[in-house]
Amino acid sequence: MSANAKIMDLHAKEPRQVTQVLPKLPRIARNLHEPAGWLFELAQIYRLARRGQLATEDASRLAFICSQAGRLAKDTEYLKYIAALGERFEELQARGVLPVYATDYASDDAAAEPDVVTP
Repeated sequence: MSANAKIMDLHAKEPRQVTQVLPKLPRIARNLHEPAGWLFELAQIYRLARRGQLATEDASRLAFICSQAGRLAKDTEYLKYIAALGERFEELQARGVLPVYATDYASDDAAAEPDVVTP
């Protein structure tokens, strides 16, 4: 019997503290502001789960988070692209390259036409 086992009281009234060993989590990519970074993270999680280094429950939770965050990153890129297109469109209108469309779609001719056509 070792010295540590002799010192430890096996019949203590308080329950022993049980420590949980957590699996090694994958390294986090540095470009998580792009959808490609989240795709890389998802691939890492798949490889670890496939090798048995990451529990299936943990892998599925992390994969769900990665897929949602990747979708959000993709949507953010689309919004930035649309905002840039809007700014470019306004710039071209200000220079006179594109015609400025009226905001009021009603005209005098439309007011003369009836809403309901009777046979």
